[in-house]
Amino acid sequence: MNAMEVEVKLRLPGPEAHQQLEQLLATGRKATHRQENYFFDGSKRELNSQRVVLRVRFYDHDKKAVLTLKGQQVLVDGIGRASEVEEPVDPAVGREALKNPSSLLQLPGDILQNLAK
Repeated sequence: MNAMEVEVKLRLPGPEAHQQLEQLLATGRKATHRQENYFFDGSKRELNSQRVVLRVRFYDHDKKAVLTLKGQQVLVDGIGRASEVEEPVDPAVGREALKNPSSLLQLPGDILQNLAK
């Protein structure tokens, strides 16, 4: 059996609703992590035109970083599904990619090989 990540996205009417939801979910919370997300694309929006996303996410400043490639989402019966490949990266390498995106091309792993296809 393959594991599947499920994301729930809610559009709340305002800060009060956010606070109410946070209180309801607080009992099941195990940890809170600060995330920074940065997205990459070519100068001609090659990834966006294919509905593909390339992202580097930092957790708790530079405690951990993950490079993610998300494929085109398919919507069936109101539920969106998309392929997603994640690989850990050294946070220093991720930060370097923010200054010099082409440095991502030097990373080992399947993500950038998948992009070339």
